[in-house]
Amino acid sequence: MFERWESFHQEGRKVGALWRRFDDGVLSSRIAFPLGDGQTYRAESVITFQADGASWASASYRQEPGDVASALARTAAGLGEDSLPSFGEFMLVLDLIASGGEAVEFQRLDDADPAARPARAVLTWQGTEKVGLADGPRECRRLDLLVDGERAGSHWADAGGVVKSEWAGAVSYPEATADDALAGLPPEIADFVRNGFGG
Repeated sequence: MFERWESFHQEGRKVGALWRRFDDGVLSSRIAFPLGDGQTYRAESVITFQADGASWASASYRQEPGDVASALARTAAGLGEDSLPSFGEFMLVLDLIASGGEAVEFQRLDDADPAARPARAVLTWQGTEKVGLADGPRECRRLDLLVDGERAGSHWADAGGVVKSEWAGAVSYPEATADDALAGLPPEIADFVRNGFGG
């Protein structure tokens, strides 16, 4: 079981937060940040994994704005064990760090449209870099996510785990507590990341 809080930054400024919890085979994730047009992006994902840990079993997803909702059972949809909704990627990151493996390939599903054609994705180590963090620079290994051959994100890790993640210019950093991750954020963002759509 783990629970992880992260602050979400755009253009060097904290604007949102990300929460992940893995417990009893279920990975729950929530993220919220402003879109810049007066709206707030909110997404909630729940992925249930098989008891043997070989793959995922089912997934549900909801996103606003847009009234997006999806739910899927992997075997009923005819998807292989190498498929995974994109919010499940973090579990592969943790597995690679723990195993010492060099890369993992998977079929990446669009959470909002999991019945669409999966994309070919690879998580692979890219060497060591110095990463600027709040407590000073740190030597970290960089793990890139390649989707259909193009870099779609990166994670930086040291001996303690993932210390920074990046997607299309936005970055997130782990925080010690929920209060640290949510401090200074608008109430609608903080409330959603704590409680989700059911809160």
